[in-house]
Amino acid sequence: MSKHFSNSSIGKKLLYMTGVAIVVNLIAGLTAVELWKVFPTVEIHGLSYMAGGDLVTYYSLVNLLNILLILILARNLYFKQLHTLTPFSDGVLLGIVLVVFNWIFNIIYMEASHPERSLPDFIVGKNQPEIGIVWLTAIITATISGWLYHKRWKSNSHFWMTTLAVVAILDLVAHLLTMAGVNLIDVKP
Repeated sequence: MSKHFSNSSIGKKLLYMTGVAIVVNLIAGLTAVELWKVFPTVEIHGLSYMAGGDLVTYYSLVNLLNILLILILARNLYFKQLHTLTPFSDGVLLGIVLVVFNWIFNIIYMEASHPERSLPDFIVGKNQPEIGIVWLTAIITATISGWLYHKRWKSNSHFWMTTLAVVAILDLVAHLLTMAGVNLIDVKP
């Protein structure tokens, strides 16, 4: 490895990962809340529900936004700053940190907007496979962001094509999983 690479302390890594997680969750969360208002919903027992097709489209857009945000921000706010020797394992840890912060942000949002809803059901994504798919997509994307950063340092001439292929494949898989989850598992109101 180049002299530019080093192994930072776990505390420093977690600090930078926390920064990435906060920025990703703020941007994605605010966008998701506003995007929810664009689609037609039905109000049942104080909660708004979206029709199956619209729900798939909504979560497909949310997943695409998460994929792009994680790839861009992980690279610029984490990997370019720390020049880690362990980009793959750092990507896995970043994915876990992203999910933990997503739980925290969602709990705050749910308590503020729907205090009558059971938090334990929400935290585990009970009856909402699309939320679990967002979390899975975040972990996989963060892991791949470490791999892509390592690949970039190897001066790969096909880096950008690889990155675009990764975005397309991750988005397609997330879309198909969301479609299957909403149509087969999701509880209908």
